[in-house]
This record gives sequence, structure tokens and C-alpha cells, in this order.
Amino acid sequence: MAKSSTPPRNVAIASLDARRQTMFNLMAPGPGTPWEDRGSIGLIGAFFKTCFRSMFKPAELLDSIRRPETGGDSFSFAIGCGLMWAISALIHGYLYYRHMLGEETRTANSTTEDRITVLGQPWVIWCVIAAILAVIGVLLFQKIGSRLFYSLVATEMKSKAPPILAYNIFGYCLGPSLLAIIPIAGPILAVAWIAIALMIGGATRLKISVKGSVIASLVAVCAMVGITIATWFVARYVPPYTIIKEPPLRRSGR
Repeated sequence: MAKSSTPPRNVAIASLDARRQTMFNLMAPGPGTPWEDRGSIGLIGAFFKTCFRSMFKPAELLDSIRRPETGGDSFSFAIGCGLMWAISALIHGYLYYRHMLGEETRTANSTTEDRITVLGQPWVIWCVIAAILAVIGVLLFQKIGSRLFYSLVATEMKSKAPPILAYNIFGYCLGPSLLAIIPIAGPILAVAWIAIALMIGGATRLKISVKGSVIASLVAVCAMVGITIATWFVARYVPPYTIIKEPPLRRSGR
């Protein structure tokens, strides 16, 4: 007769108890992310490895966090991702500048539409401001977005964890920011990919429902996108102005 491998109810096996505790201990340390091992891998290599893992294996990346109780590593990684958005701001600022120069040439002698004059120096100033705000915006997204996310899913967590874990999740899920430097489509693709990474990462790392993770991720991302769009609209009416519009030339009489 085969022997049963199931222990009696009143018998505790230490290894099984430890395994159960590990499964539900959301703050259990992992083997380490590439970014946490940047001292041995190298700063640039660790950054790109972490970005790629964030894009293609977010659950594995988040499970490997070695120091989930501290936010220093994810904060410094978020700064690197913020620099990607800063570069994106400069690239798109330059592309839009070239486009407006074409509009200036096209409308220079127009008698039907406003003539446009592009001011180069104020344009450069605003591009630099946009780059700085991009970094600040990424860090605010990690701070405020993670707080909003945590408040929405806290009741779903099977094992309670401090908000610092959500903060780290948001930091490491910023890896798709690498795509932001691609002209035109890059920023949209990066935002969508970050949202997907958060959905996957939130569900697996915090042990919450997929539905709850999707809703919380979308709320956090959409809130940040809305703030960004509102800031852009307001900034258009703040000096120094980058474009001067003049009325069309009058047609000379016959």
C-alpha cells in the first residue's frame, strides 16, 4: 500500500511553514535587480538591462528587488528614466521648431493667413524648461502615482505591505521610458507600455486581482497624462513667447 505524503493536521513541518510565509511575505528580498547590481555590471549596462527587463519581464524584475523596504534604488533608476523623457522633450522641441520655421517661410508673404515669426532664443529656453519639467514629472509620477495606486488596491492585498513597495514598483515599471526618445510615436508608446507594466507588476508583486491592478494603473497613468496636458496648455500663454503672429499683408490696389 502506498504511503500518504500528507502530514497529519496536528503536525507542523518547518519547511512548509516557511514556504507559506515566503509566498505571502510581500517584503521578502529577491536576488537583486540589474540596477541594484550596477556596481558590478556598470551604470549604463545596468540601466539598459533594467529597462529591457521592465519592458519584457516586469513580474520577474519586481520579484527580484533585493531591498523592497527602501526606495533609493528605484528613485535613482527613475531619474535615469526621467532623463529619457528630458531627451525626448528636446528632440520633439527641435522637430517642432523646424516645422514652425517652415510655417514662417510659407506665411511670410501671405495675404490670406497670419504671418508667423519664430523666436529662436525663447524657444530654446522653453525646450530646456520642458526637459527639466520632464524629469520632475517622472519623479512626481513615482511619488504621487504610487500613493494613488496604493490607496486603490490596499484593501485587496492578501498580505499588507507599506507604501514603499508600490513606490518601488512604480520606479522599476518606468523602464519603457526608453521608447520616449523615438520621434512622434515614442512618447505615446512609452506611456502605454508603462501602464501595461504597472498592470502586470501590480497584480503579481502585490498579489492583487488583475482587475484591481488594471483600474488602479489606468487611474494613476491617466491622472498624470491629464496633468501633463493641462501644464502644456497653460505654458503656452506664459512668457517668453516663442511665436509672434502678424496679420496678413494687404493686397495692393490695381
